[in-house]
Amino acid sequence: MSIKKKLGIYSTATQESQASRTAESLGFGDTQLRSIAPFVFERIVQTENPRGGGQNLQYYLPFRVSGILDLALVKHVDAIHPEELLFLDTETTGLSRGTGTFPFLVGLACLRGKTLITRQLLLTSPAGETAFLEAIQQEIRRHSFLVTYNGKSFDIPLLATRLILQRDRLAAPVYHFDLLHILRRLFPHRRLASYRQGDLERELLNVTREGDLSGAQIPQIYFDYVKYGTDTGMERIIEHNHLDLLGMVFLFLEAVRVYTEKDTSRSTLRSGIARLLARNHRYAEALDLASEISQIKNDLSREKNFLYRDALFRAWLERKNGEYTKAATSFLEISERCECPYSRLALVRILVHKLKKPDEALVHTRILMRLTRSDEEREELAKREQRLIKKSRSL
Repeated sequence: MSIKKKLGIYSTATQESQASRTAESLGFGDTQLRSIAPFVFERIVQTENPRGGGQNLQYYLPFRVSGILDLALVKHVDAIHPEELLFLDTETTGLSRGTGTFPFLVGLACLRGKTLITRQLLLTSPAGETAFLEAIQQEIRRHSFLVTYNGKSFDIPLLATRLILQRDRLAAPVYHFDLLHILRRLFPHRRLASYRQGDLERELLNVTREGDLSGAQIPQIYFDYVKYGTDTGMERIIEHNHLDLLGMVFLFLEAVRVYTEKDTSRSTLRSGIARLLARNHRYAEALDLASEISQIKNDLSREKNFLYRDALFRAWLERKNGEYTKAATSFLEISERCECPYSRLALVRILVHKLKKPDEALVHTRILMRLTRSDEEREELAKREQRLIKKSRSL
């Protein structure tokens, strides 16, 4: 069934309703939109120094957007000016990316000094989709960098699909920053209950949306409006989209600030920041943070304070930073506490190649031989044992 038939556009009542939507303006409660093309309306809001949670925009100014390059693990990109960023969020007729799903409301936001400009484009009939998509394309072309939340998996592929059906191609930004991926790096290993945008807003911005529309309700409200001309919450959809944009902007700014300032006031962030620093080859800074979160605890009453992954990461950083004696101590403690063969093998390698202690390496190699159940690994360890015996004798 075609989209137009599904939406009931061929009924007489709906044709009359659709014709009325080619007017110069459209209103939903206090929300007013103006026509920019048949069946396409826009709403532009300029907010001076908006507030996101406990802080306003001026709190983050001036800020170094270059921090986002480290967060996104991007190399060889020139400096970014805040006004080059375009934030994008879509409201759609479903959650699939098939041809039966299309965006009907697209929110776009950009920064101009300490003013946030949001532009929302509303499509009231598939008949206006060409003009609707072209308006989005023009906005993307004006900016070099795109910011979305889960846009790499959903919003952008969906827009690309709709443009292909119009025999067009999506304008490609210099780089697309997906905040979902960035925030997962800041909060690794399931440190949060979920990575929904609302949950991150509560965690990072201390924002709880009161009375916000559920995403599951949005498609039906839109279908009721398009098919029957019945408005059961279009104003709430537009406000929901506006809140998504505002939240995205402040999540972006807070992520950059937290990483740039290495703000570890939230314990859930320390591991993520340390790992990001390491992935950007800033090992000494990463080790400073890792040392705070991964102390080995021998006191069984404090068992819950020990995190194997963090302790292993700290030992790896000590080795990477050239602190071989500390790394050997850390790998030994991990191997004994967790019965971890990987840590004991790392210890053996440090003892042999960095600390020149083949006798101690031989002791731990023999422990590994007793613990391993694999014939292949035991054979490799036996060869290592023979090499270490020869080294010990030559000293």
